[in-house]
Amino acid sequence: MIRFLIPAIPGYGQKKVTKDSMIFQVMQVETNVIYLLRSNVYMTFYADDYIKKKKLDLATLQKTDRLDTAFVRQRSELANTYSDTIFAGHEPVVLKSKSPLLTVEKVKVERTRENHYDTSDSYMYPEYNITIDKAYQNFSYWFTAVVDTKGQIHFKRSLVNYVDYKDLFIRNIKGIIDGYLKAYLAVTPGSTLGITHNTVITLNVVGKKK
Repeated sequence: MIRFLIPAIPGYGQKKVTKDSMIFQVMQVETNVIYLLRSNVYMTFYADDYIKKKKLDLATLQKTDRLDTAFVRQRSELANTYSDTIFAGHEPVVLKSKSPLLTVEKVKVERTRENHYDTSDSYMYPEYNITIDKAYQNFSYWFTAVVDTKGQIHFKRSLVNYVDYKDLFIRNIKGIIDGYLKAYLAVTPGSTLGITHNTVITLNVVGKKK
């Protein structure tokens, strides 16, 4: 007999059933709405007889395997080769200040009704608030950047549309990255299953002259 049983939503959830196992898709549901794009977790349940016959170790079955590692390596190589390929690290980028003139805080994703009680954005789309004291002038920039495997920060795009001064603002942001962030931050790149790869982060950088 099967050890566990999860009620299936008609037409969803149950993916495959054999005499030895069942594969279920874990559905994210709120009231009567099924969020298919966020229902990306699958679970396999094995029959007691099969576990005993094959002498399977349950702790080992729950670990990642070579197929998981191969998939992550493939996606990592794509993200590291092509700048338009995004692969979010399960272990997000870590930013630590090396100077009392800079403070950094990772934006915490709360479980709310608006995000359907899903906190995966904390690693899918990590965001950081950075404040720089005694800057050359007052400024505020909101943009995305790529953190490469060496922990270097590269400007990607502004999240504010500076129509008339686009080139100037991009030049200023790159100057802030090179002049402040690279000097004041210790950066640990993002990774998945221990494999380091390029990841995209969002930065809200505020400079205070006084």
